[in-house]
Amino acid sequence: MLKLKHAGVFDSSETFKNVIQTPERTTKRYEIELYVYGRGKAVINGKEYTHQKGNLLFCPPGHKRYSKRNFVCYFVHIDVDPKTASLLSQIPLVTNAINYDEYKNLYMEIIKLFGTQKEDTHFLIQSKLYELLDMIYKDSKLDSVSTPEAIKKAMDFMENNFRKQILLQDIAEHVNLSPTYFHKLFKSALDMTPQKYLSELRLNHAKMLLLAKNYSIEEVAERCGFSSISYFDYQFKKTYGISPVGFRKQKYTM
Repeated sequence: MLKLKHAGVFDSSETFKNVIQTPERTTKRYEIELYVYGRGKAVINGKEYTHQKGNLLFCPPGHKRYSKRNFVCYFVHIDVDPKTASLLSQIPLVTNAINYDEYKNLYMEIIKLFGTQKEDTHFLIQSKLYELLDMIYKDSKLDSVSTPEAIKKAMDFMENNFRKQILLQDIAEHVNLSPTYFHKLFKSALDMTPQKYLSELRLNHAKMLLLAKNYSIEEVAERCGFSSISYFDYQFKKTYGISPVGFRKQKYTM
């Protein structure tokens, strides 16, 4: 079982005005923080970790910690049963929130429930805490060092196969990640979804082929991996504000 002891938003500049370093203390329970803003560092057992938006600090009980300079974070403090604690021991002190907004929304739900704790919200709070721990546990298993390589490998795969009917699952399997986590990683790295990247590859190639008069619109759609002419026409208009036929005519009448 998990027991929520405290939850909220912490702004160090409000609590410790004109203080460069917060007092050192020893944690009594699990302290899990999602950083919203920061210009300094968290120091845990003598090791420094940069305050950065999207960083998750996961500090077990018995650790000595303090912070340098200002930061803002969402936080929860929880007590954990021994069986759960053994699983949590595999989580590093700092990991990256792959989907920041998803974490932020979950923290806000937990904070709201904590502020209005009632007997009939006990199981809901438990479920939200387990959801948070599950997200952190899974994200921590993703090797942050190999993530850029996985994204690059996925981009190469799409560039070599965009002419085929490939799905998100095909790309994710190629880099040995689940579709859900691959989608999050890719969007986090490039600020666009894998589907958007694949669509841009196809559309850019389509524009080149449209300039070659020997390819019909049907052939262009097929050679660029679009499932149908109508879908190709829809995507092209949506992106460029003109149909493939109109684009071709426009280029050859300029």
